[in-house]
Amino acid sequence: MHDHELIDLIGSDDAVALSNKLGGEMVYIPHERPLADEHPLIRAVGRDIVDLLQAQYRGERIYVPAYLATEYRNQQLIADYLNGTSTQDLAIRYGITCRRIRQITNPHRADRSTYAA
Repeated sequence: MHDHELIDLIGSDDAVALSNKLGGEMVYIPHERPLADEHPLIRAVGRDIVDLLQAQYRGERIYVPAYLATEYRNQQLIADYLNGTSTQDLAIRYGITCRRIRQITNPHRADRSTYAA
């Protein structure tokens, strides 16, 4: 399975949520339906998402990439940066260091002055 297949199947927001909860793991998608509410997969992402995953991958193990959540966070962070949010405020909002904020936003420094104008 490619990352875009997961996003196409469940949508980017739910793929990010899945990545936040189970990213970096091989996840078994059970055969049996319906799963109990206490099943770890149901608890992690909800019944609707599990139903979609079961329709496509029932009985298989799928790899959930961990970086989807980071990429999504970085996209949001860059948008906030381009809208003028300070490095310090971004660091507080996203729970990462100012140094890491600068590493992520440096390629967009020129865009910020153009975007703000």
